[in-house]
Amino acid sequence: MEIETLNAEGASLFSRSQYEDASRFAELGSKMQTFHHRISEIRSDWIEFMGAAPMLGEADDRETTRDQNDARRKSPRKSLVVTIDDGKVISGRTAAETFVQAIVRMGVDRVKGLGIEVNREPLVSDSQSQKYNTAEIDGKYIMTHSSTAQKKDLLERIADELDVIISVDIS
Repeated sequence: MEIETLNAEGASLFSRSQYEDASRFAELGSKMQTFHHRISEIRSDWIEFMGAAPMLGEADDRETTRDQNDARRKSPRKSLVVTIDDGKVISGRTAAETFVQAIVRMGVDRVKGLGIEVNREPLVSDSQSQKYNTAEIDGKYIMTHSSTAQKKDLLERIADELDVIISVDIS
């Protein structure tokens, strides 16, 4: 039974002066509302947990070598620490994980609505990029192929456009 149906039935019972039955419906409605709230919290925790899982296609820490005469190393891996206005601190294993978790926290659909592009592709898309690393969240793909500094700038831009107060630090 949906909450709206429950409310309508309870109101009908109340209007017919069937207060005892209406009271039972009110109690059931209260329990359903509490349950719905718990489900929402669990879903939010699940999204946060999945954002912390290793990303498919994420680059690793190994040294990259072009040839023996031109051995080059990637710069040391940096991470992001994001503090949301409510005091929530987001800090994943990698900058990409933190980036995705912060976008999830601000709302993937809201961020998608901004129409921001990275590497000439949408930051949030309904389809996976054929060229770049992405993270899949609830059927949406978030572009993670950018430098840590670019991720910081993007998060600050997104927060500004969505009127969310955040602090983003590179460590």
